[in-house]
Amino acid sequence: MERLKLGISACLLGKKVRYDGRDAYDSYLIDLFSPYFQLVPICPETEAGLGIPREPMMLVGNKNSPRLVVIKTGNDVTKKIIAWAQRKLKEKEIEHLGGLILKSKSPSCGLKRVKLFKGKPPPSREGKGLFAQSFQEKFPFIPVEEDTELQQTQQRENFINRIFILYEWRRFLQKGKDIKFLVDFHSRFKSSLLAQSQKYYYQMEKLVKQAQHFPLEEIIKQYSQLLVKALSLKATNKKHSYTLNYLLAFLKKSLQPEEKKELLDVISSYQKGEIPLVIPITLINHYAQKYNQPYLQQQYYLHPHPLQLKLLNHA
Repeated sequence: MERLKLGISACLLGKKVRYDGRDAYDSYLIDLFSPYFQLVPICPETEAGLGIPREPMMLVGNKNSPRLVVIKTGNDVTKKIIAWAQRKLKEKEIEHLGGLILKSKSPSCGLKRVKLFKGKPPPSREGKGLFAQSFQEKFPFIPVEEDTELQQTQQRENFINRIFILYEWRRFLQKGKDIKFLVDFHSRFKSSLLAQSQKYYYQMEKLVKQAQHFPLEEIIKQYSQLLVKALSLKATNKKHSYTLNYLLAFLKKSLQPEEKKELLDVISSYQKGEIPLVIPITLINHYAQKYNQPYLQQQYYLHPHPLQLKLLNHA
């Protein structure tokens, strides 16, 4: 797979673009993502021409249509940021991003829990940064996450999973909408979707089976919505264990008794939190190759990107 571009708040890359002229360099995120992605710096406030340093700003008003104002003067810069965002989001480089990492708590970049002033203090935590909101509305199939959330193992894995699955979905849509491609996509990512949400997986399964009986555009629209919902959920230990046993069912007739016991023991150990997920995944993949199981061999779940595989090395 080509080296994808990953947008990231410029301050996290060490660029001194914050309101006080400082950076928010995050060595952990840079060391983690830079070997696998081209990191594209983005700073809404400086790129919109607000200068460095600059007076601190805050979100005020309604959470659905907040305004961004300078704290001391009350100067409203909402239109300036929105106009810049509209231009920025038309750039090809932005459209082709695999994902986006944004600085938390920022009135322009924060995804959630940003301070929102409605009048009397204290402020609520209902705000979302102006650029973050514009980006998600324009590109619902590009995963976005805050820097602080990526410190958590499950959030980090889920973000990376979304990057690669939704990238493949966008490639599918660009190739031209076709039932065969839809079936192929769903077949490749079945196990990955099952590990995210049994509920949405079975709804998607039913939708694909009925695809020939309804307008393709409507099927694609519904599938897209379910895909985003499924991938927004965390793939937990319990969900992974269910998925591993689902995959094991395809091998039961082929495995030797001692091999079956080994695999069941490994899945059980993972379920108890004694070993990392990469061990049962590697073992199932080994037997899928050994016994020539085409369905298992095509599963993305068993062949994750090297970055994702690295992150599965924890119990």
